[in-house]
Amino acid sequence: MKNKVSKQVNEYVNYFSTKRVIIKPFLKCQIDTTNYMLFKQNEIEIHYDDNLYTINHEQINAVILSMCSRLYNPGIIENNPAKWVVKRFTTGSIGTVMQPVIYNVDIDILCKDKALQFECTNLDEMSEIITHLKNTGIIVQDSLGIEKLLKVYKDKYELFKYLDRTFPKLAKKENLDNPRGVLTNK
Repeated sequence: MKNKVSKQVNEYVNYFSTKRVIIKPFLKCQIDTTNYMLFKQNEIEIHYDDNLYTINHEQINAVILSMCSRLYNPGIIENNPAKWVVKRFTTGSIGTVMQPVIYNVDIDILCKDKALQFECTNLDEMSEIITHLKNTGIIVQDSLGIEKLLKVYKDKYELFKYLDRTFPKLAKKENLDNPRGVLTNK
């Protein structure tokens, strides 16, 4: 019985595989990581795995915004979800490990010849980035109202507190990944 439950938890946590690149977006040049996107006046620079990719704004047809949640392991818990008794799968349940949930914004950049999918872990400048994209004439599809949400809840703690209450229902309604998997701080 115990192995069966452990297997179910492990499968649930890792259920959603993704082809998205996990990356930090920046509007200003204050880079503190090796994998990031830098939104410039006429282009987007993508630095990933020691490679530089550039997308001119003219190549972009639209940008689609979405959201996901991830369980976050700051590195103090063994990275084996089958051994966790997780607190955050449903509101109000309890367990022995307080597994934090973080929320990331998905950005799909639809170009003329390809679609690029990113999961953005830095929400600090996301509202400004969305405004920047709109000001440069790029169509931004934001059916979830992420821009408005980020403007209302400027403090990340307050934003996550709000999303802890509302995201499970929104994820179910909009078929969003909740959780997409585990993000580990190595």
